[in-house]
Amino acid sequence: MQEKLNILFIFTTGNLNSVYHKMWFNAFYHKEIDISLIIAHEKDSAAQEFFDTYNAFYRVHFTKPHQAIVKFPFLHIPAEFVRMLKFIRSVNPDIIHVQGCYNTFLVLPLLFIRKQYKLIFNIWGNDYNILFTTSKNHQLLIRWLLKKSDLIWLMWYALTDKIKKDFPAYANKTKTILWGVDSRLVTRKSSEQTLKELRRRFNLTDSSYKLIYVKGFKESNNQHELVKALEKIEASLDFQVILHCVGANDTRYLKAVEQLIHSYHLTKKVIVSQDYLTDEEMYGLFEIADLSFAISSEDQLTITIFETILANTNLILNDIEPYRILKQKTGINFDLIDITDTERFGKKIEGYIQNRTSPDWRRAMEFIRNEYLFDKKTGIFINIYQDLLKEY
Repeated sequence: MQEKLNILFIFTTGNLNSVYHKMWFNAFYHKEIDISLIIAHEKDSAAQEFFDTYNAFYRVHFTKPHQAIVKFPFLHIPAEFVRMLKFIRSVNPDIIHVQGCYNTFLVLPLLFIRKQYKLIFNIWGNDYNILFTTSKNHQLLIRWLLKKSDLIWLMWYALTDKIKKDFPAYANKTKTILWGVDSRLVTRKSSEQTLKELRRRFNLTDSSYKLIYVKGFKESNNQHELVKALEKIEASLDFQVILHCVGANDTRYLKAVEQLIHSYHLTKKVIVSQDYLTDEEMYGLFEIADLSFAISSEDQLTITIFETILANTNLILNDIEPYRILKQKTGINFDLIDITDTERFGKKIEGYIQNRTSPDWRRAMEFIRNEYLFDKKTGIFINIYQDLLKEY
C-alpha cells in the first residue's frame, strides 16, 4: 500500500453548487490524500469561494460548462481538451474517479493517458438511463468507461441490476455502494428570517397547503403529470405549488409545462421558479412545504427524498422499481403511486390537502442515522481506493 493516495475526481454532472459535489469536497477535506478535481464551472463568485475554502488541499481545473461548449464547439473543444490533458498529466493520478456520465466530453482526455491508473466509473441516477439511449456519442464513451473501469460504482440497487443485465461481462466489477446525506441536515433548521423571506419571495400565504417539486424541467421528470393531476383537484381548496429548478432545464419542455399551467387556469396556484437559492434557502423551502414529490421516471435514489424526510414534510414517490426497492429494503412506509393515473394521482394529492396530517418519519430517521450519512462513509471510500491499488 502506498503512503498517500493520489486521486483525480472528474465531475461530469452538475457544478460547484451541486449538493452531491459539496459532500464529496468536504469528505476528504483535511485528509492525508492528494486530491485533484476537474469540474465544469465558470470562474464566478462560487469558484472564488471554493478556492478560498479548499485551495490549500485540492488542485482544481475548471472547464467550460456544457452549455458553453455546445454553443461554440469548434472554439472551445480543442482548447479545453488540451488544457484538461495537460492538467491530468501534471497530476499523474493513481486513481481516476469519474463522477456521473452526463458531460462525457470531460473524460475524452483519458483516451490519451498512457500511464497506468485505476479507474472508477461512478454512475449517478438518471444520467445513464437518459443519455445511453438518446446519444450515440455518449453511448460510445459510456461503453468505453464501462470496459476500462476497474470498479463500476452504482448508488442504488436498481441501476446495479440494470448494468449487470445489460453488460453481464462486467458483473463482477459492478457494485452498489451507497452514498448518503450530509449529517448536518439531521439537526439543521432554517432561521425564521430565511423562512419569512422565502414566504415573501414566493408570495406564500399562511393558510395555504404548500406543495414543492424540485427537479430539472425535463419530460422524464414529469412536471406535466403533476400539473395534470393538480387540474383534477377541487378548485376551492387552498393550496400553492412551487416547481423549482436552476440550470438543468429543457427550455422547450419548460415552456410546454408553463403553457399547460396556463391552459388549466392554475397560474395563481402554481409557481415556476428558476431563481438561484442558497443551500439554506433550499433547505428552508422543504421546511415550508407540506408535501414534496419525487416523481421522475428515471431516478435511482434522489437526495430530495431525504431532504424531505429531514424537513419533516410529507412525500409522494413515483411507483418505479428503484423506489419499490427502497420501500422493501428500508421498511419505510413510503407513499408510492402510478403518476400516469391522473385521476388517482390528483385524488391522492387532494387527500393530503384536505387532511393536512403530519408524517411519521421515525423509521426513516433511523435508516438515515444508521445507514445513510455521507460523513460516515469516508473511511469506507478510502478503503475502496486502497484495495484497488493493492491489485497493481
